[in-house]
Amino acid sequence: MFFAVGTGLMLHVRQALLRELRQVRRVADAAQRVLLRPLPPRIDGLALAAAQLSADRGACVDGDLYQVIATEHGVRVVMGDVRGHGIGTVAAVLGSFREAVHDEPDLARVLRRLDRALARHLRERARAEPDNPVAEALVLHADGVEDARDAHGR
Repeated sequence: MFFAVGTGLMLHVRQALLRELRQVRRVADAAQRVLLRPLPPRIDGLALAAAQLSADRGACVDGDLYQVIATEHGVRVVMGDVRGHGIGTVAAVLGSFREAVHDEPDLARVLRRLDRALARHLRERARAEPDNPVAEALVLHADGVEDARDAHGR
């Protein structure tokens, strides 16, 4: 009798945990879709395609980021990884990029703004969760060969 009750309780707990995991994954997928907007097939004459594959099979949200934006300064591209710092850090970097590419004609200045935004975000986060901040980004200007690279927290 105790075995049957114990087995039933374990099955109930397992089902509840699976329902919760499915809900967490749905929320994570929705957040990821909001941050990593789908790329159009073409932008200012450039063919675009992107795919994101997590190194961790079970991960719904990771630190990878990308964005392509046509601006008056040309098409700007960012690809990066905030190395496990989470969706909030991805949002901080992409938000800064989405603003800076319209304001700054020079990629080095765009990169400086990204670096400042990332550093500010990580400082604020470090007050609650000290860690080792590392992030990498490649920022490109598609009208030429110009690019700027940086590794924050070297």
